[in-house]
Amino acid sequence: MRLFVAVDIPKNELIRSFLDKIRGCDPDLKVVAPENLHLTLKFLGETDKDPAEVEQAIEKASKGVESFRMALEGCGVFPNRNYIRVVWIGVKDAGNLKELADELDRELETLGFKRESRSFLPHLTVARVKSKRGKDEIMRVLDEFNRVKFCEFEVSELKLYQSTLLQGGPVYTQLREVRLG
Repeated sequence: MRLFVAVDIPKNELIRSFLDKIRGCDPDLKVVAPENLHLTLKFLGETDKDPAEVEQAIEKASKGVESFRMALEGCGVFPNRNYIRVVWIGVKDAGNLKELADELDRELETLGFKRESRSFLPHLTVARVKSKRGKDEIMRVLDEFNRVKFCEFEVSELKLYQSTLLQGGPVYTQLREVRLG
């Protein structure tokens, strides 16, 4: 199974509008389907681990963490405006996501999952860019939405998903849910 731990993103018309405008920039990019939007805290990759074991590690990592507010605000690209590979929406919180991601990394390492080599940088990936075609159009959309506050919501659970890669795009199946607080 191909697994990851994530926070779900609520349906939102501003995000949908942003995705539509990005999608209209050029056919050489892959926009995330609105129903697949999530904030990944830990990508586990291919594993034969029992999801119940992974759930226990998620419970340990989130023990004592209360639900918290998170905002999606602004947008940008990785690695930079001259060479775009990923289009993202920014995440604002009080550091809770980084703390959770770090704890997940520690707990899941005990199950044999490799620790992250880079520091956790919370962001919502909304598109993957395959070439430089349409770069100027993408930059115009980013400038339009740069200061937009897309939404604010309560993070009250973490979810363990299985990702199945299909020709039409990935299909995510929720396997477990761990409540915070």
